Amino acid sequence: MNIAFLGPKGTFCHEAAEKLAGSASELEPFASIEDVFEAVENESVDAGVVPIENSVEGSVNSTLDCLASTNVKIIRELKLAVKQNLLALPGVELKSVRRIVSHPQALAQCRKFLKTIKAEHAEASSTAKACQTLDDESAAIASKLSAKIYGLTVLKEGVQDYAENATRFVLLSKKNESPTGKKCKTSIIFSVKHAPGALHEALKAFAVQEINLTKIESRPSRQKKWEYYFYVDFEGNCESEKAKKALKELEKHAKFVKTLGSYNEA
Repeated sequence: MNIAFLGPKGTFCHEAAEKLAGSASELEPFASIEDVFEAVENESVDAGVVPIENSVEGSVNSTLDCLASTNVKIIRELKLAVKQNLLALPGVELKSVRRIVSHPQALAQCRKFLKTIKAEHAEASSTAKACQTLDDESAAIASKLSAKIYGLTVLKEGVQDYAENATRFVLLSKKNESPTGKKCKTSIIFSVKHAPGALHEALKAFAVQEINLTKIESRPSRQKKWEYYFYVDFEGNCESEKAKKALKELEKHAKFVKTLGSYNEA
């Protein structure tokens, strides 16, 4: 299988892609989340891997927006522990670092550590890209995989603020894949009319069927100003009788409903 992932090589997404896709797959880095979705939708690749949520910084908005606007399904998920490290060129010492560069989310995950170092902060399109911009007075926040790929040394390990920091990644495909595990979850998107109690009635459909919602959040629809999509994860397979009844009832109260897929819970 040919698997697209948010690159370049050495990102946490690269590591997640290796775990989700398996050793027999060929991994191909793409410059943006939008590019990964486009490749999957156009079927120039078999599947794609993107981040969808971080336990500290929340959802990845680009991924949510692309799920709403494309015909791509979620078929697997992976929760990957994120251990950020301060990396530099060989021979560079911590005391000589004047600039620290990384992806905005990585910098946000290391706020407390960054306050202890008198250095300016700069943003890069990815943690791995940051590693490719270093000189004798700069360092990058990235994974140990990046250090290995780009020949860097680790100045300090585990610089993230929270030890339990983790990112949830999803495997995307144009084709559905039936979950095989005992515990699975389903992701959907819907919108409701601008009317009192509309959201309450929509969510009531799941309560009546005793279906547990594990996540709900809103995002601008980008179709009409002040209109929002609701992203919901719930326990169980969308093919179960309870889920079918809940989704059928939801459609009565929603303007738009889209099932993103059912998959094994990580």
